[in-house]
Amino acid sequence: MIDDVKHNADILKRYGNPDKHGLPLLVVLDADGEQLTTKDTEELEEGDHHDPAKVLAFLIEWMPAKKPVAAPRAGS
Repeated sequence: MIDDVKHNADILKRYGNPDKHGLPLLVVLDADGEQLTTKDTEELEEGDHHDPAKVLAFLIEWMPAKKPVAAPRAGS
């Protein structure tokens, strides 16, 4: 989560200054560090705090799909 422009200037620059969407924000990266999406966390709030159910639903939405694991061959 990025919640401070001054302390996160390098990160913001690297990912195209996503703070234009507002702060705090989430930047979701893949395993290689490539940006998948940016989210203004205002939509995840309930009252004066982040709603755990909304945050979890957002994270699950961007969770990588599990790759099927090949079954071991007989006799291996």
